[in-house]
Amino acid sequence: LLTSITDGFIGVAKSHGDFLVQAERLPKSKVFVIPNGIDTKRFVPSAIAYKEVRKELGLPEDAKIVGIVAALR
Repeated sequence: LLTSITDGFIGVAKSHGDFLVQAERLPKSKVFVIPNGIDTKRFVPSAIAYKEVRKELGLPEDAKIVGIVAALR
């Protein structure tokens, strides 16, 4: 509803910008990508770490684990 009075929308990666245009249907001319500069591949836990987290949380070994880190302001 506020798209017409919004100057721009920021995506933190190319895939995020693409998502804003394709899935959220925001105008491509208002979507800007400013990469956050973080190599997310560094933060992918090993299979051992997943096993330890599941054990700590009391989850079955085949349980899916999903997480997010965000600062919404």
